[in-house]
Amino acid sequence: MSNAYAVAGVTVVLQGVIGQGLADDDVTTAIGAAPSVRAVPPDTINGDTGVNVFFYQATPNLAWRNECLPSRNVRAERIANQPLALDLHYLVSAHSDNDLFSEILLGSAMHTLHENTVFSRGEVQSLLATASSDAVRNALTGSGLENQMELVKVTPEYLSNEDMSKLWSAVQSNYRASAAYKVTVVLIEADEATRSPLPVLTRNIDAQPSLIPPTPTLQTLEHTNQQTVGRLGELVTLQGYHLVDGTNVRVQLRMPSEELVGEFPLVGVPSNERIQFNLPVDATLWRSGVYQVSVLMDDSDGEPIESNRLSLTIAPSFSNFSAVRNGDDSVSVSITVTPEVHDNQSVSLVLGASQQLVEIFSGQSDSIDFEFAELVAGNHWARVRVDGIDSILIDRDETPPQFDVSQRVMVP
Repeated sequence: MSNAYAVAGVTVVLQGVIGQGLADDDVTTAIGAAPSVRAVPPDTINGDTGVNVFFYQATPNLAWRNECLPSRNVRAERIANQPLALDLHYLVSAHSDNDLFSEILLGSAMHTLHENTVFSRGEVQSLLATASSDAVRNALTGSGLENQMELVKVTPEYLSNEDMSKLWSAVQSNYRASAAYKVTVVLIEADEATRSPLPVLTRNIDAQPSLIPPTPTLQTLEHTNQQTVGRLGELVTLQGYHLVDGTNVRVQLRMPSEELVGEFPLVGVPSNERIQFNLPVDATLWRSGVYQVSVLMDDSDGEPIESNRLSLTIAPSFSNFSAVRNGDDSVSVSITVTPEVHDNQSVSLVLGASQQLVEIFSGQSDSIDFEFAELVAGNHWARVRVDGIDSILIDRDETPPQFDVSQRVMVP
């Protein structure tokens, strides 16, 4: 952290950087004399040609203002040295009585600060050593500015015409070409002794709360081959806690919007953390969509228990792809969809990048027709989409994942 001299140290750093920039831009040759770089109130400058770095305001740094709080304990004893975190605001102005000199000087200064937005620790240390007098130099080199936790950064700050006018009126000086900058962050910390308690060697804990829920709870579900959706008849793995803590354990699948409810037995070797079941196979009763899955069981008194519910998505699949190109160059496509689709569902077929809605039908059916007005001949990756749910196109069991070759179709 820095000490109280860090504010003046930032001003010296800005002076030094701007002075180096004026030298690099060879401003002396352009104006015929070596310009000065000062840090005084603008109203004290009379006939001087140079750049002035005027520190006019300090504001709290919001990111650091609550660091190390509380700084005192209940007995008002200091337990931490809370840093004073400041953002410093500067007005960089150019002064000259000659034509275009102010523009040259301010342009060089602004370009220098644009190219030097972050000051390294080495730069800060070397620039602090350029202070004007020995006493000030010794104070600033010991400020610790180069060693504080955050590097010093400078950014342009926009002031409206009204704000700029008020600022120049406040300093009681004639307006000069100027630009505003904010320097962040200066961390000033007191060098005071603090109370530091001894480390805790042991803890006597009477009760250790458990994060494991006491009732049957589902945590995650997994589909076959690492897929994010399942298809009719496929295996689903449920993971959680206390999943077989009762009798007559089974899995319930429901779609509330369609009043579809079914219960399914467990398969494999179940455990309290992991159970499995197979999705239904009846393609006429069940449909593509989002379901709620839960675990049902009976407790020791024969009372029913239901776990929480997770979302499970059943995706459609297709087969028997048939495409015919018509005389008007349109393409008629027929497919078989599993499970059957209903006339209140949104159904479309995506071939490559072309999507087409289903031809109108009534009731429910597994044989669906599509009419593509334009479709390029050749091989296409195919997806049937039912209520926004796509058939599985990617084989995630491969590393890396690959397109499933069985989903590639030929269009004449």
